[in-house]
Amino acid sequence: MKKSLLTGLAAAALMATTLPAGAATLTVVAENVKKAKGKVIVAVYEEDKFLSDEEGAQIYTAAVPAEKGPVTLTIKDVKPGTYGFVIFHDANSNNDLDRNFIGLPKEGIGFSNGAKINMAPPKFEDARFDVDQEGATQAIALDY
Repeated sequence: MKKSLLTGLAAAALMATTLPAGAATLTVVAENVKKAKGKVIVAVYEEDKFLSDEEGAQIYTAAVPAEKGPVTLTIKDVKPGTYGFVIFHDANSNNDLDRNFIGLPKEGIGFSNGAKINMAPPKFEDARFDVDQEGATQAIALDY
């Protein structure tokens, strides 16, 4: 009985310190948030739904309060794979990227891999990045 209890405790300790198979951490840094107002939001997509407005198109999301300067968002338990993301400063906390009358963003915005808006949102090929077993980190300057 004592031996099985010790074996069980050892197994539980080992499981508690081991991430599930395939779990990785994605860290995204918005390098230049202009104001400590609202929040910073990141939405991660797979290729087939990149930047889609469809409900549930984002495979991972995170949000943190905005601070002036760099802001770090961390998403845990990310399945290794190829993704693209949009990150933006939701200054008015309405959970939406506000746009002007011609559709351009009115709030700070950036895309994975440093992809830029060029008369249209970037294509997945320009924003794609890989998350491996070790995870991934992307530092993005927001365009205001």
